[in-house]
Amino acid sequence: DIEIAIDKILHLSARIASTARDVLPEERVLTDLASTAGQVIALSRKHPDVKRSSVLVPEQAGINATINPTLFEEALLNLILNAAQAAGEGGTVEVRIAQEKDHAIVEVHDSGPGVPDEIKGRIFDPCFTTKPRSTGVGLLAVKTFGAAHGGEIRVEKSNWGGALFTLRFPVRPQK
Repeated sequence: DIEIAIDKILHLSARIASTARDVLPEERVLTDLASTAGQVIALSRKHPDVKRSSVLVPEQAGINATINPTLFEEALLNLILNAAQAAGEGGTVEVRIAQEKDHAIVEVHDSGPGVPDEIKGRIFDPCFTTKPRSTGVGLLAVKTFGAAHGGEIRVEKSNWGGALFTLRFPVRPQK
């Protein structure tokens, strides 16, 4: 019975996420990604989990993208919080922003243990979490941002030893 209930909840969550993509605010403005990221990082440093880690931000060129800035801020904040929680006390998080042709690339590296291969395919699913006090919607918000902007999110191994989350999306809206 519990497994059936969980399956129903996961199915309902997927439907809600799908519906959310159709009703997301259409506000898209030209946004300086590095400047916005700097504001998000400054805000994130007030979070207890982020205070325990070092957050590195290499010098970033001004990259502008026409996006919904509120959704971008939420996505980036979720990635930073997850990275800081994974890196733990004394760990390192690094945020990099770059542009490859007509796509923005936002990378969040951490020095934590990385994402185990057996769960990589599930971490963006609604309500999936490995944390005892989590809702499992943080990475779903990142995936939703990427999908709403014609982009994608990937997870790999970072040069820091932990996880590398890469958010890639066009700098101009898709027609």
